[in-house]
Amino acid sequence: MAEVVLQHVDKKGHINSLELATELKEDHQKIVGAIKSLQSFGELIKAEQIVNKRWELTDEGRDVATNGSHEARVYYAIPNAGTSQAQIMKTVPNAKIGFSKAMQAGWIVMDKKAEGGPKVNKKADSIEDVIQKNLLKLQQDQTDSLTDEQKAEYKKRKLITEVRITSYEITKGDNFSLTIEKPEVDLNARNVTKWFMENKKIQGI
Repeated sequence: MAEVVLQHVDKKGHINSLELATELKEDHQKIVGAIKSLQSFGELIKAEQIVNKRWELTDEGRDVATNGSHEARVYYAIPNAGTSQAQIMKTVPNAKIGFSKAMQAGWIVMDKKAEGGPKVNKKADSIEDVIQKNLLKLQQDQTDSLTDEQKAEYKKRKLITEVRITSYEITKGDNFSLTIEKPEVDLNARNVTKWFMENKKIQGI
C-alpha cells in the first residue's frame, strides 16, 4: 500500500488520504498506516494532518431516512375515517414522539370526547416529510442544504451526530522517490563484537 500512495502522489502532486481511500475502496486506516510507514523513511513525503467535522446519521436517523419520520408514520397510519389513539400507540413505532410532533405540526387532530376513547383524525389533506428528505440529503453529503436550526433539531432528537474526521494531505518530500530503500544495517563481525563488548561494560559483566 505504501508504494501505491507514492505512485498517486507522483501522479497527482498531492493527495488526500480520505479521497484516496474512497478511490481505492480501501479502509482509511490502512491508508493512514501506509503514510505512517512512509514517514519513517525520512523525507519521502510530507503529511499535513487535517481535522474536519461532519454530520452522520445515527441508527434512528437511518431508520427515519428509510421509513419516514416518526410524525409522518403516525399521519400515514391514520385512515380517512380516523382511528383510536390507543391503536396508533400500539401499532406505530416511536408513536409517542411521532404523535406529539404530528400534533405540533398541525397534521392531525384528536377528539378526546369520542365514544370509546380518544380518537385521532387527519387534519392536513397531505404532508411533506421534510425530515426524511433532509436526512437523505445528509446521507449524500449535502450538508449545506440544511440550516443550522435543522441540524440542531435533528441532533436534539438524536437523528444525527457530529463526528471528527482526521485525514492527511500528502505531498512530495525533499527526498521523494518511488522506490523505498530500507537503511542497511552493518552486521559484520567487528560491529557485532563491538556491540557485545559495550553491552558487557554496561551490564558490569
